[in-house]
Amino acid sequence: MTIEKRDLGEIDKTLDQVSQKREAEIMNGVNAPAYVKGVHAHVESLPSLLGLLDFKHVMGFGEDSERNPDDPRFLVKSVNFRSKDYRHVPEELREIGLNLKKDIHAAQLQAFMIGRKTGVPTNPCETPYFKRYVEPKLKAYNITDFANWIPTLNTRFYFEEFEIDPGLDAFFEEYPMQSRIEAVPGALNRIKARLETDTATFGAQAETQSQYTMTAQNCVAHVDITEDLIQDAQPAMFERLRKQAVLGVMRSKEDALINGDDTITTSVQGDGHMDSDIAADAATNFNKAFKGFRKLALANSANGSVYNNSGNAVSLTTIASLIRQGGKFSKDKADLLWILGPAIANFIVTGGIPEILTIQNFGAQATLVTGGLAPIFGIKPFESEWVREDLGANGVYASASTLTTILLVKKSRFLIGKRAGIRVWATPSLANQDKMLMTAKERFVLGATPQSATEKSAMVARNVATS
Repeated sequence: MTIEKRDLGEIDKTLDQVSQKREAEIMNGVNAPAYVKGVHAHVESLPSLLGLLDFKHVMGFGEDSERNPDDPRFLVKSVNFRSKDYRHVPEELREIGLNLKKDIHAAQLQAFMIGRKTGVPTNPCETPYFKRYVEPKLKAYNITDFANWIPTLNTRFYFEEFEIDPGLDAFFEEYPMQSRIEAVPGALNRIKARLETDTATFGAQAETQSQYTMTAQNCVAHVDITEDLIQDAQPAMFERLRKQAVLGVMRSKEDALINGDDTITTSVQGDGHMDSDIAADAATNFNKAFKGFRKLALANSANGSVYNNSGNAVSLTTIASLIRQGGKFSKDKADLLWILGPAIANFIVTGGIPEILTIQNFGAQATLVTGGLAPIFGIKPFESEWVREDLGANGVYASASTLTTILLVKKSRFLIGKRAGIRVWATPSLANQDKMLMTAKERFVLGATPQSATEKSAMVARNVATS
């Protein structure tokens, strides 16, 4: 098949980059495979490179819970083109697949809106968007037969595919949940060998078994899409809508990891939230989904997980005291994480703690050069806008107060239980409204080892001034 330049469009740029990369590899003596065929030959090979049969499996079809009828090992959901599992596939080829998935999804959105307005189901292949953006690509890729599957596809997107900086959850191990409610096993003590003689009787040891229950919660964001926006149908705008929906889920996720509390006093989940303004808010506030780091630390205060900074500004004493509060749980500095709010992070980075700035103002990684926080006592910091700066002396919300907290968390003692990753789709809004909803949804929960006198993996400094 002859591929004309006018059909390739933006793909020409990708091919030029591939050629330049190949030339550079040859100059450096790297024996890399050359792209000697037309682009369509490589795109046609994408399903097999991903370990799938054809493009309908790559893009996803049916319901997420269904198994691939051709290979029951796989679900029918879309491929995550930026997953580490597919590093063996050339990056340029994966990006072509991702862009094609985005275009197909946009055509589906336009078909939904047209069908809703006319009352007649519309094939995505008949939409203006498909004719303008998708059809030329399919011809260039020589996969025109794939168009027959597009009306049945169930395209889904993943966090990695949106080029959004990782959030707080990236620091914690992910636990794939096989059901909505799962009991996660754990152990509260560690085995130590004993002194025995040659004739000693065998004496077995066992860990103290403990488990906690994780219940996945639905984190959902809806973004309005007007009919005019659908009709104008610009790829950049569709991408922005998808990204905003995903960012909405990401913001709620990070907020809940820090400030969540699902305490129940009546019949409403989270109506006993530690922060009175959240407790009084709607039941749909995602901060009522599960207990976050601040709640876990404050609830374990009797066992030394809380340091009172007495209303003072953060100092070296604050930082050092919080580490000492952890005892043996503070031993492995690489396993710990500071969680700081903007006020405290800015205070430190601009020299509010002279001892820290003195250490950090040399070399290429100096705070004065990078504007970012370097490790403090060997512990990496994470700055989050969701660390509240309107708390009282006791570490919970208080009207007109400007105090905050500093969290120190042992990462290995927590899990992010994930029942389902982020999925983005569109649905009709109310019948009397001229719009649709772009929806992003993720099902997850924070799994935390129960805090006690022998488990202080979440620690907090409260009563900390913001200036």
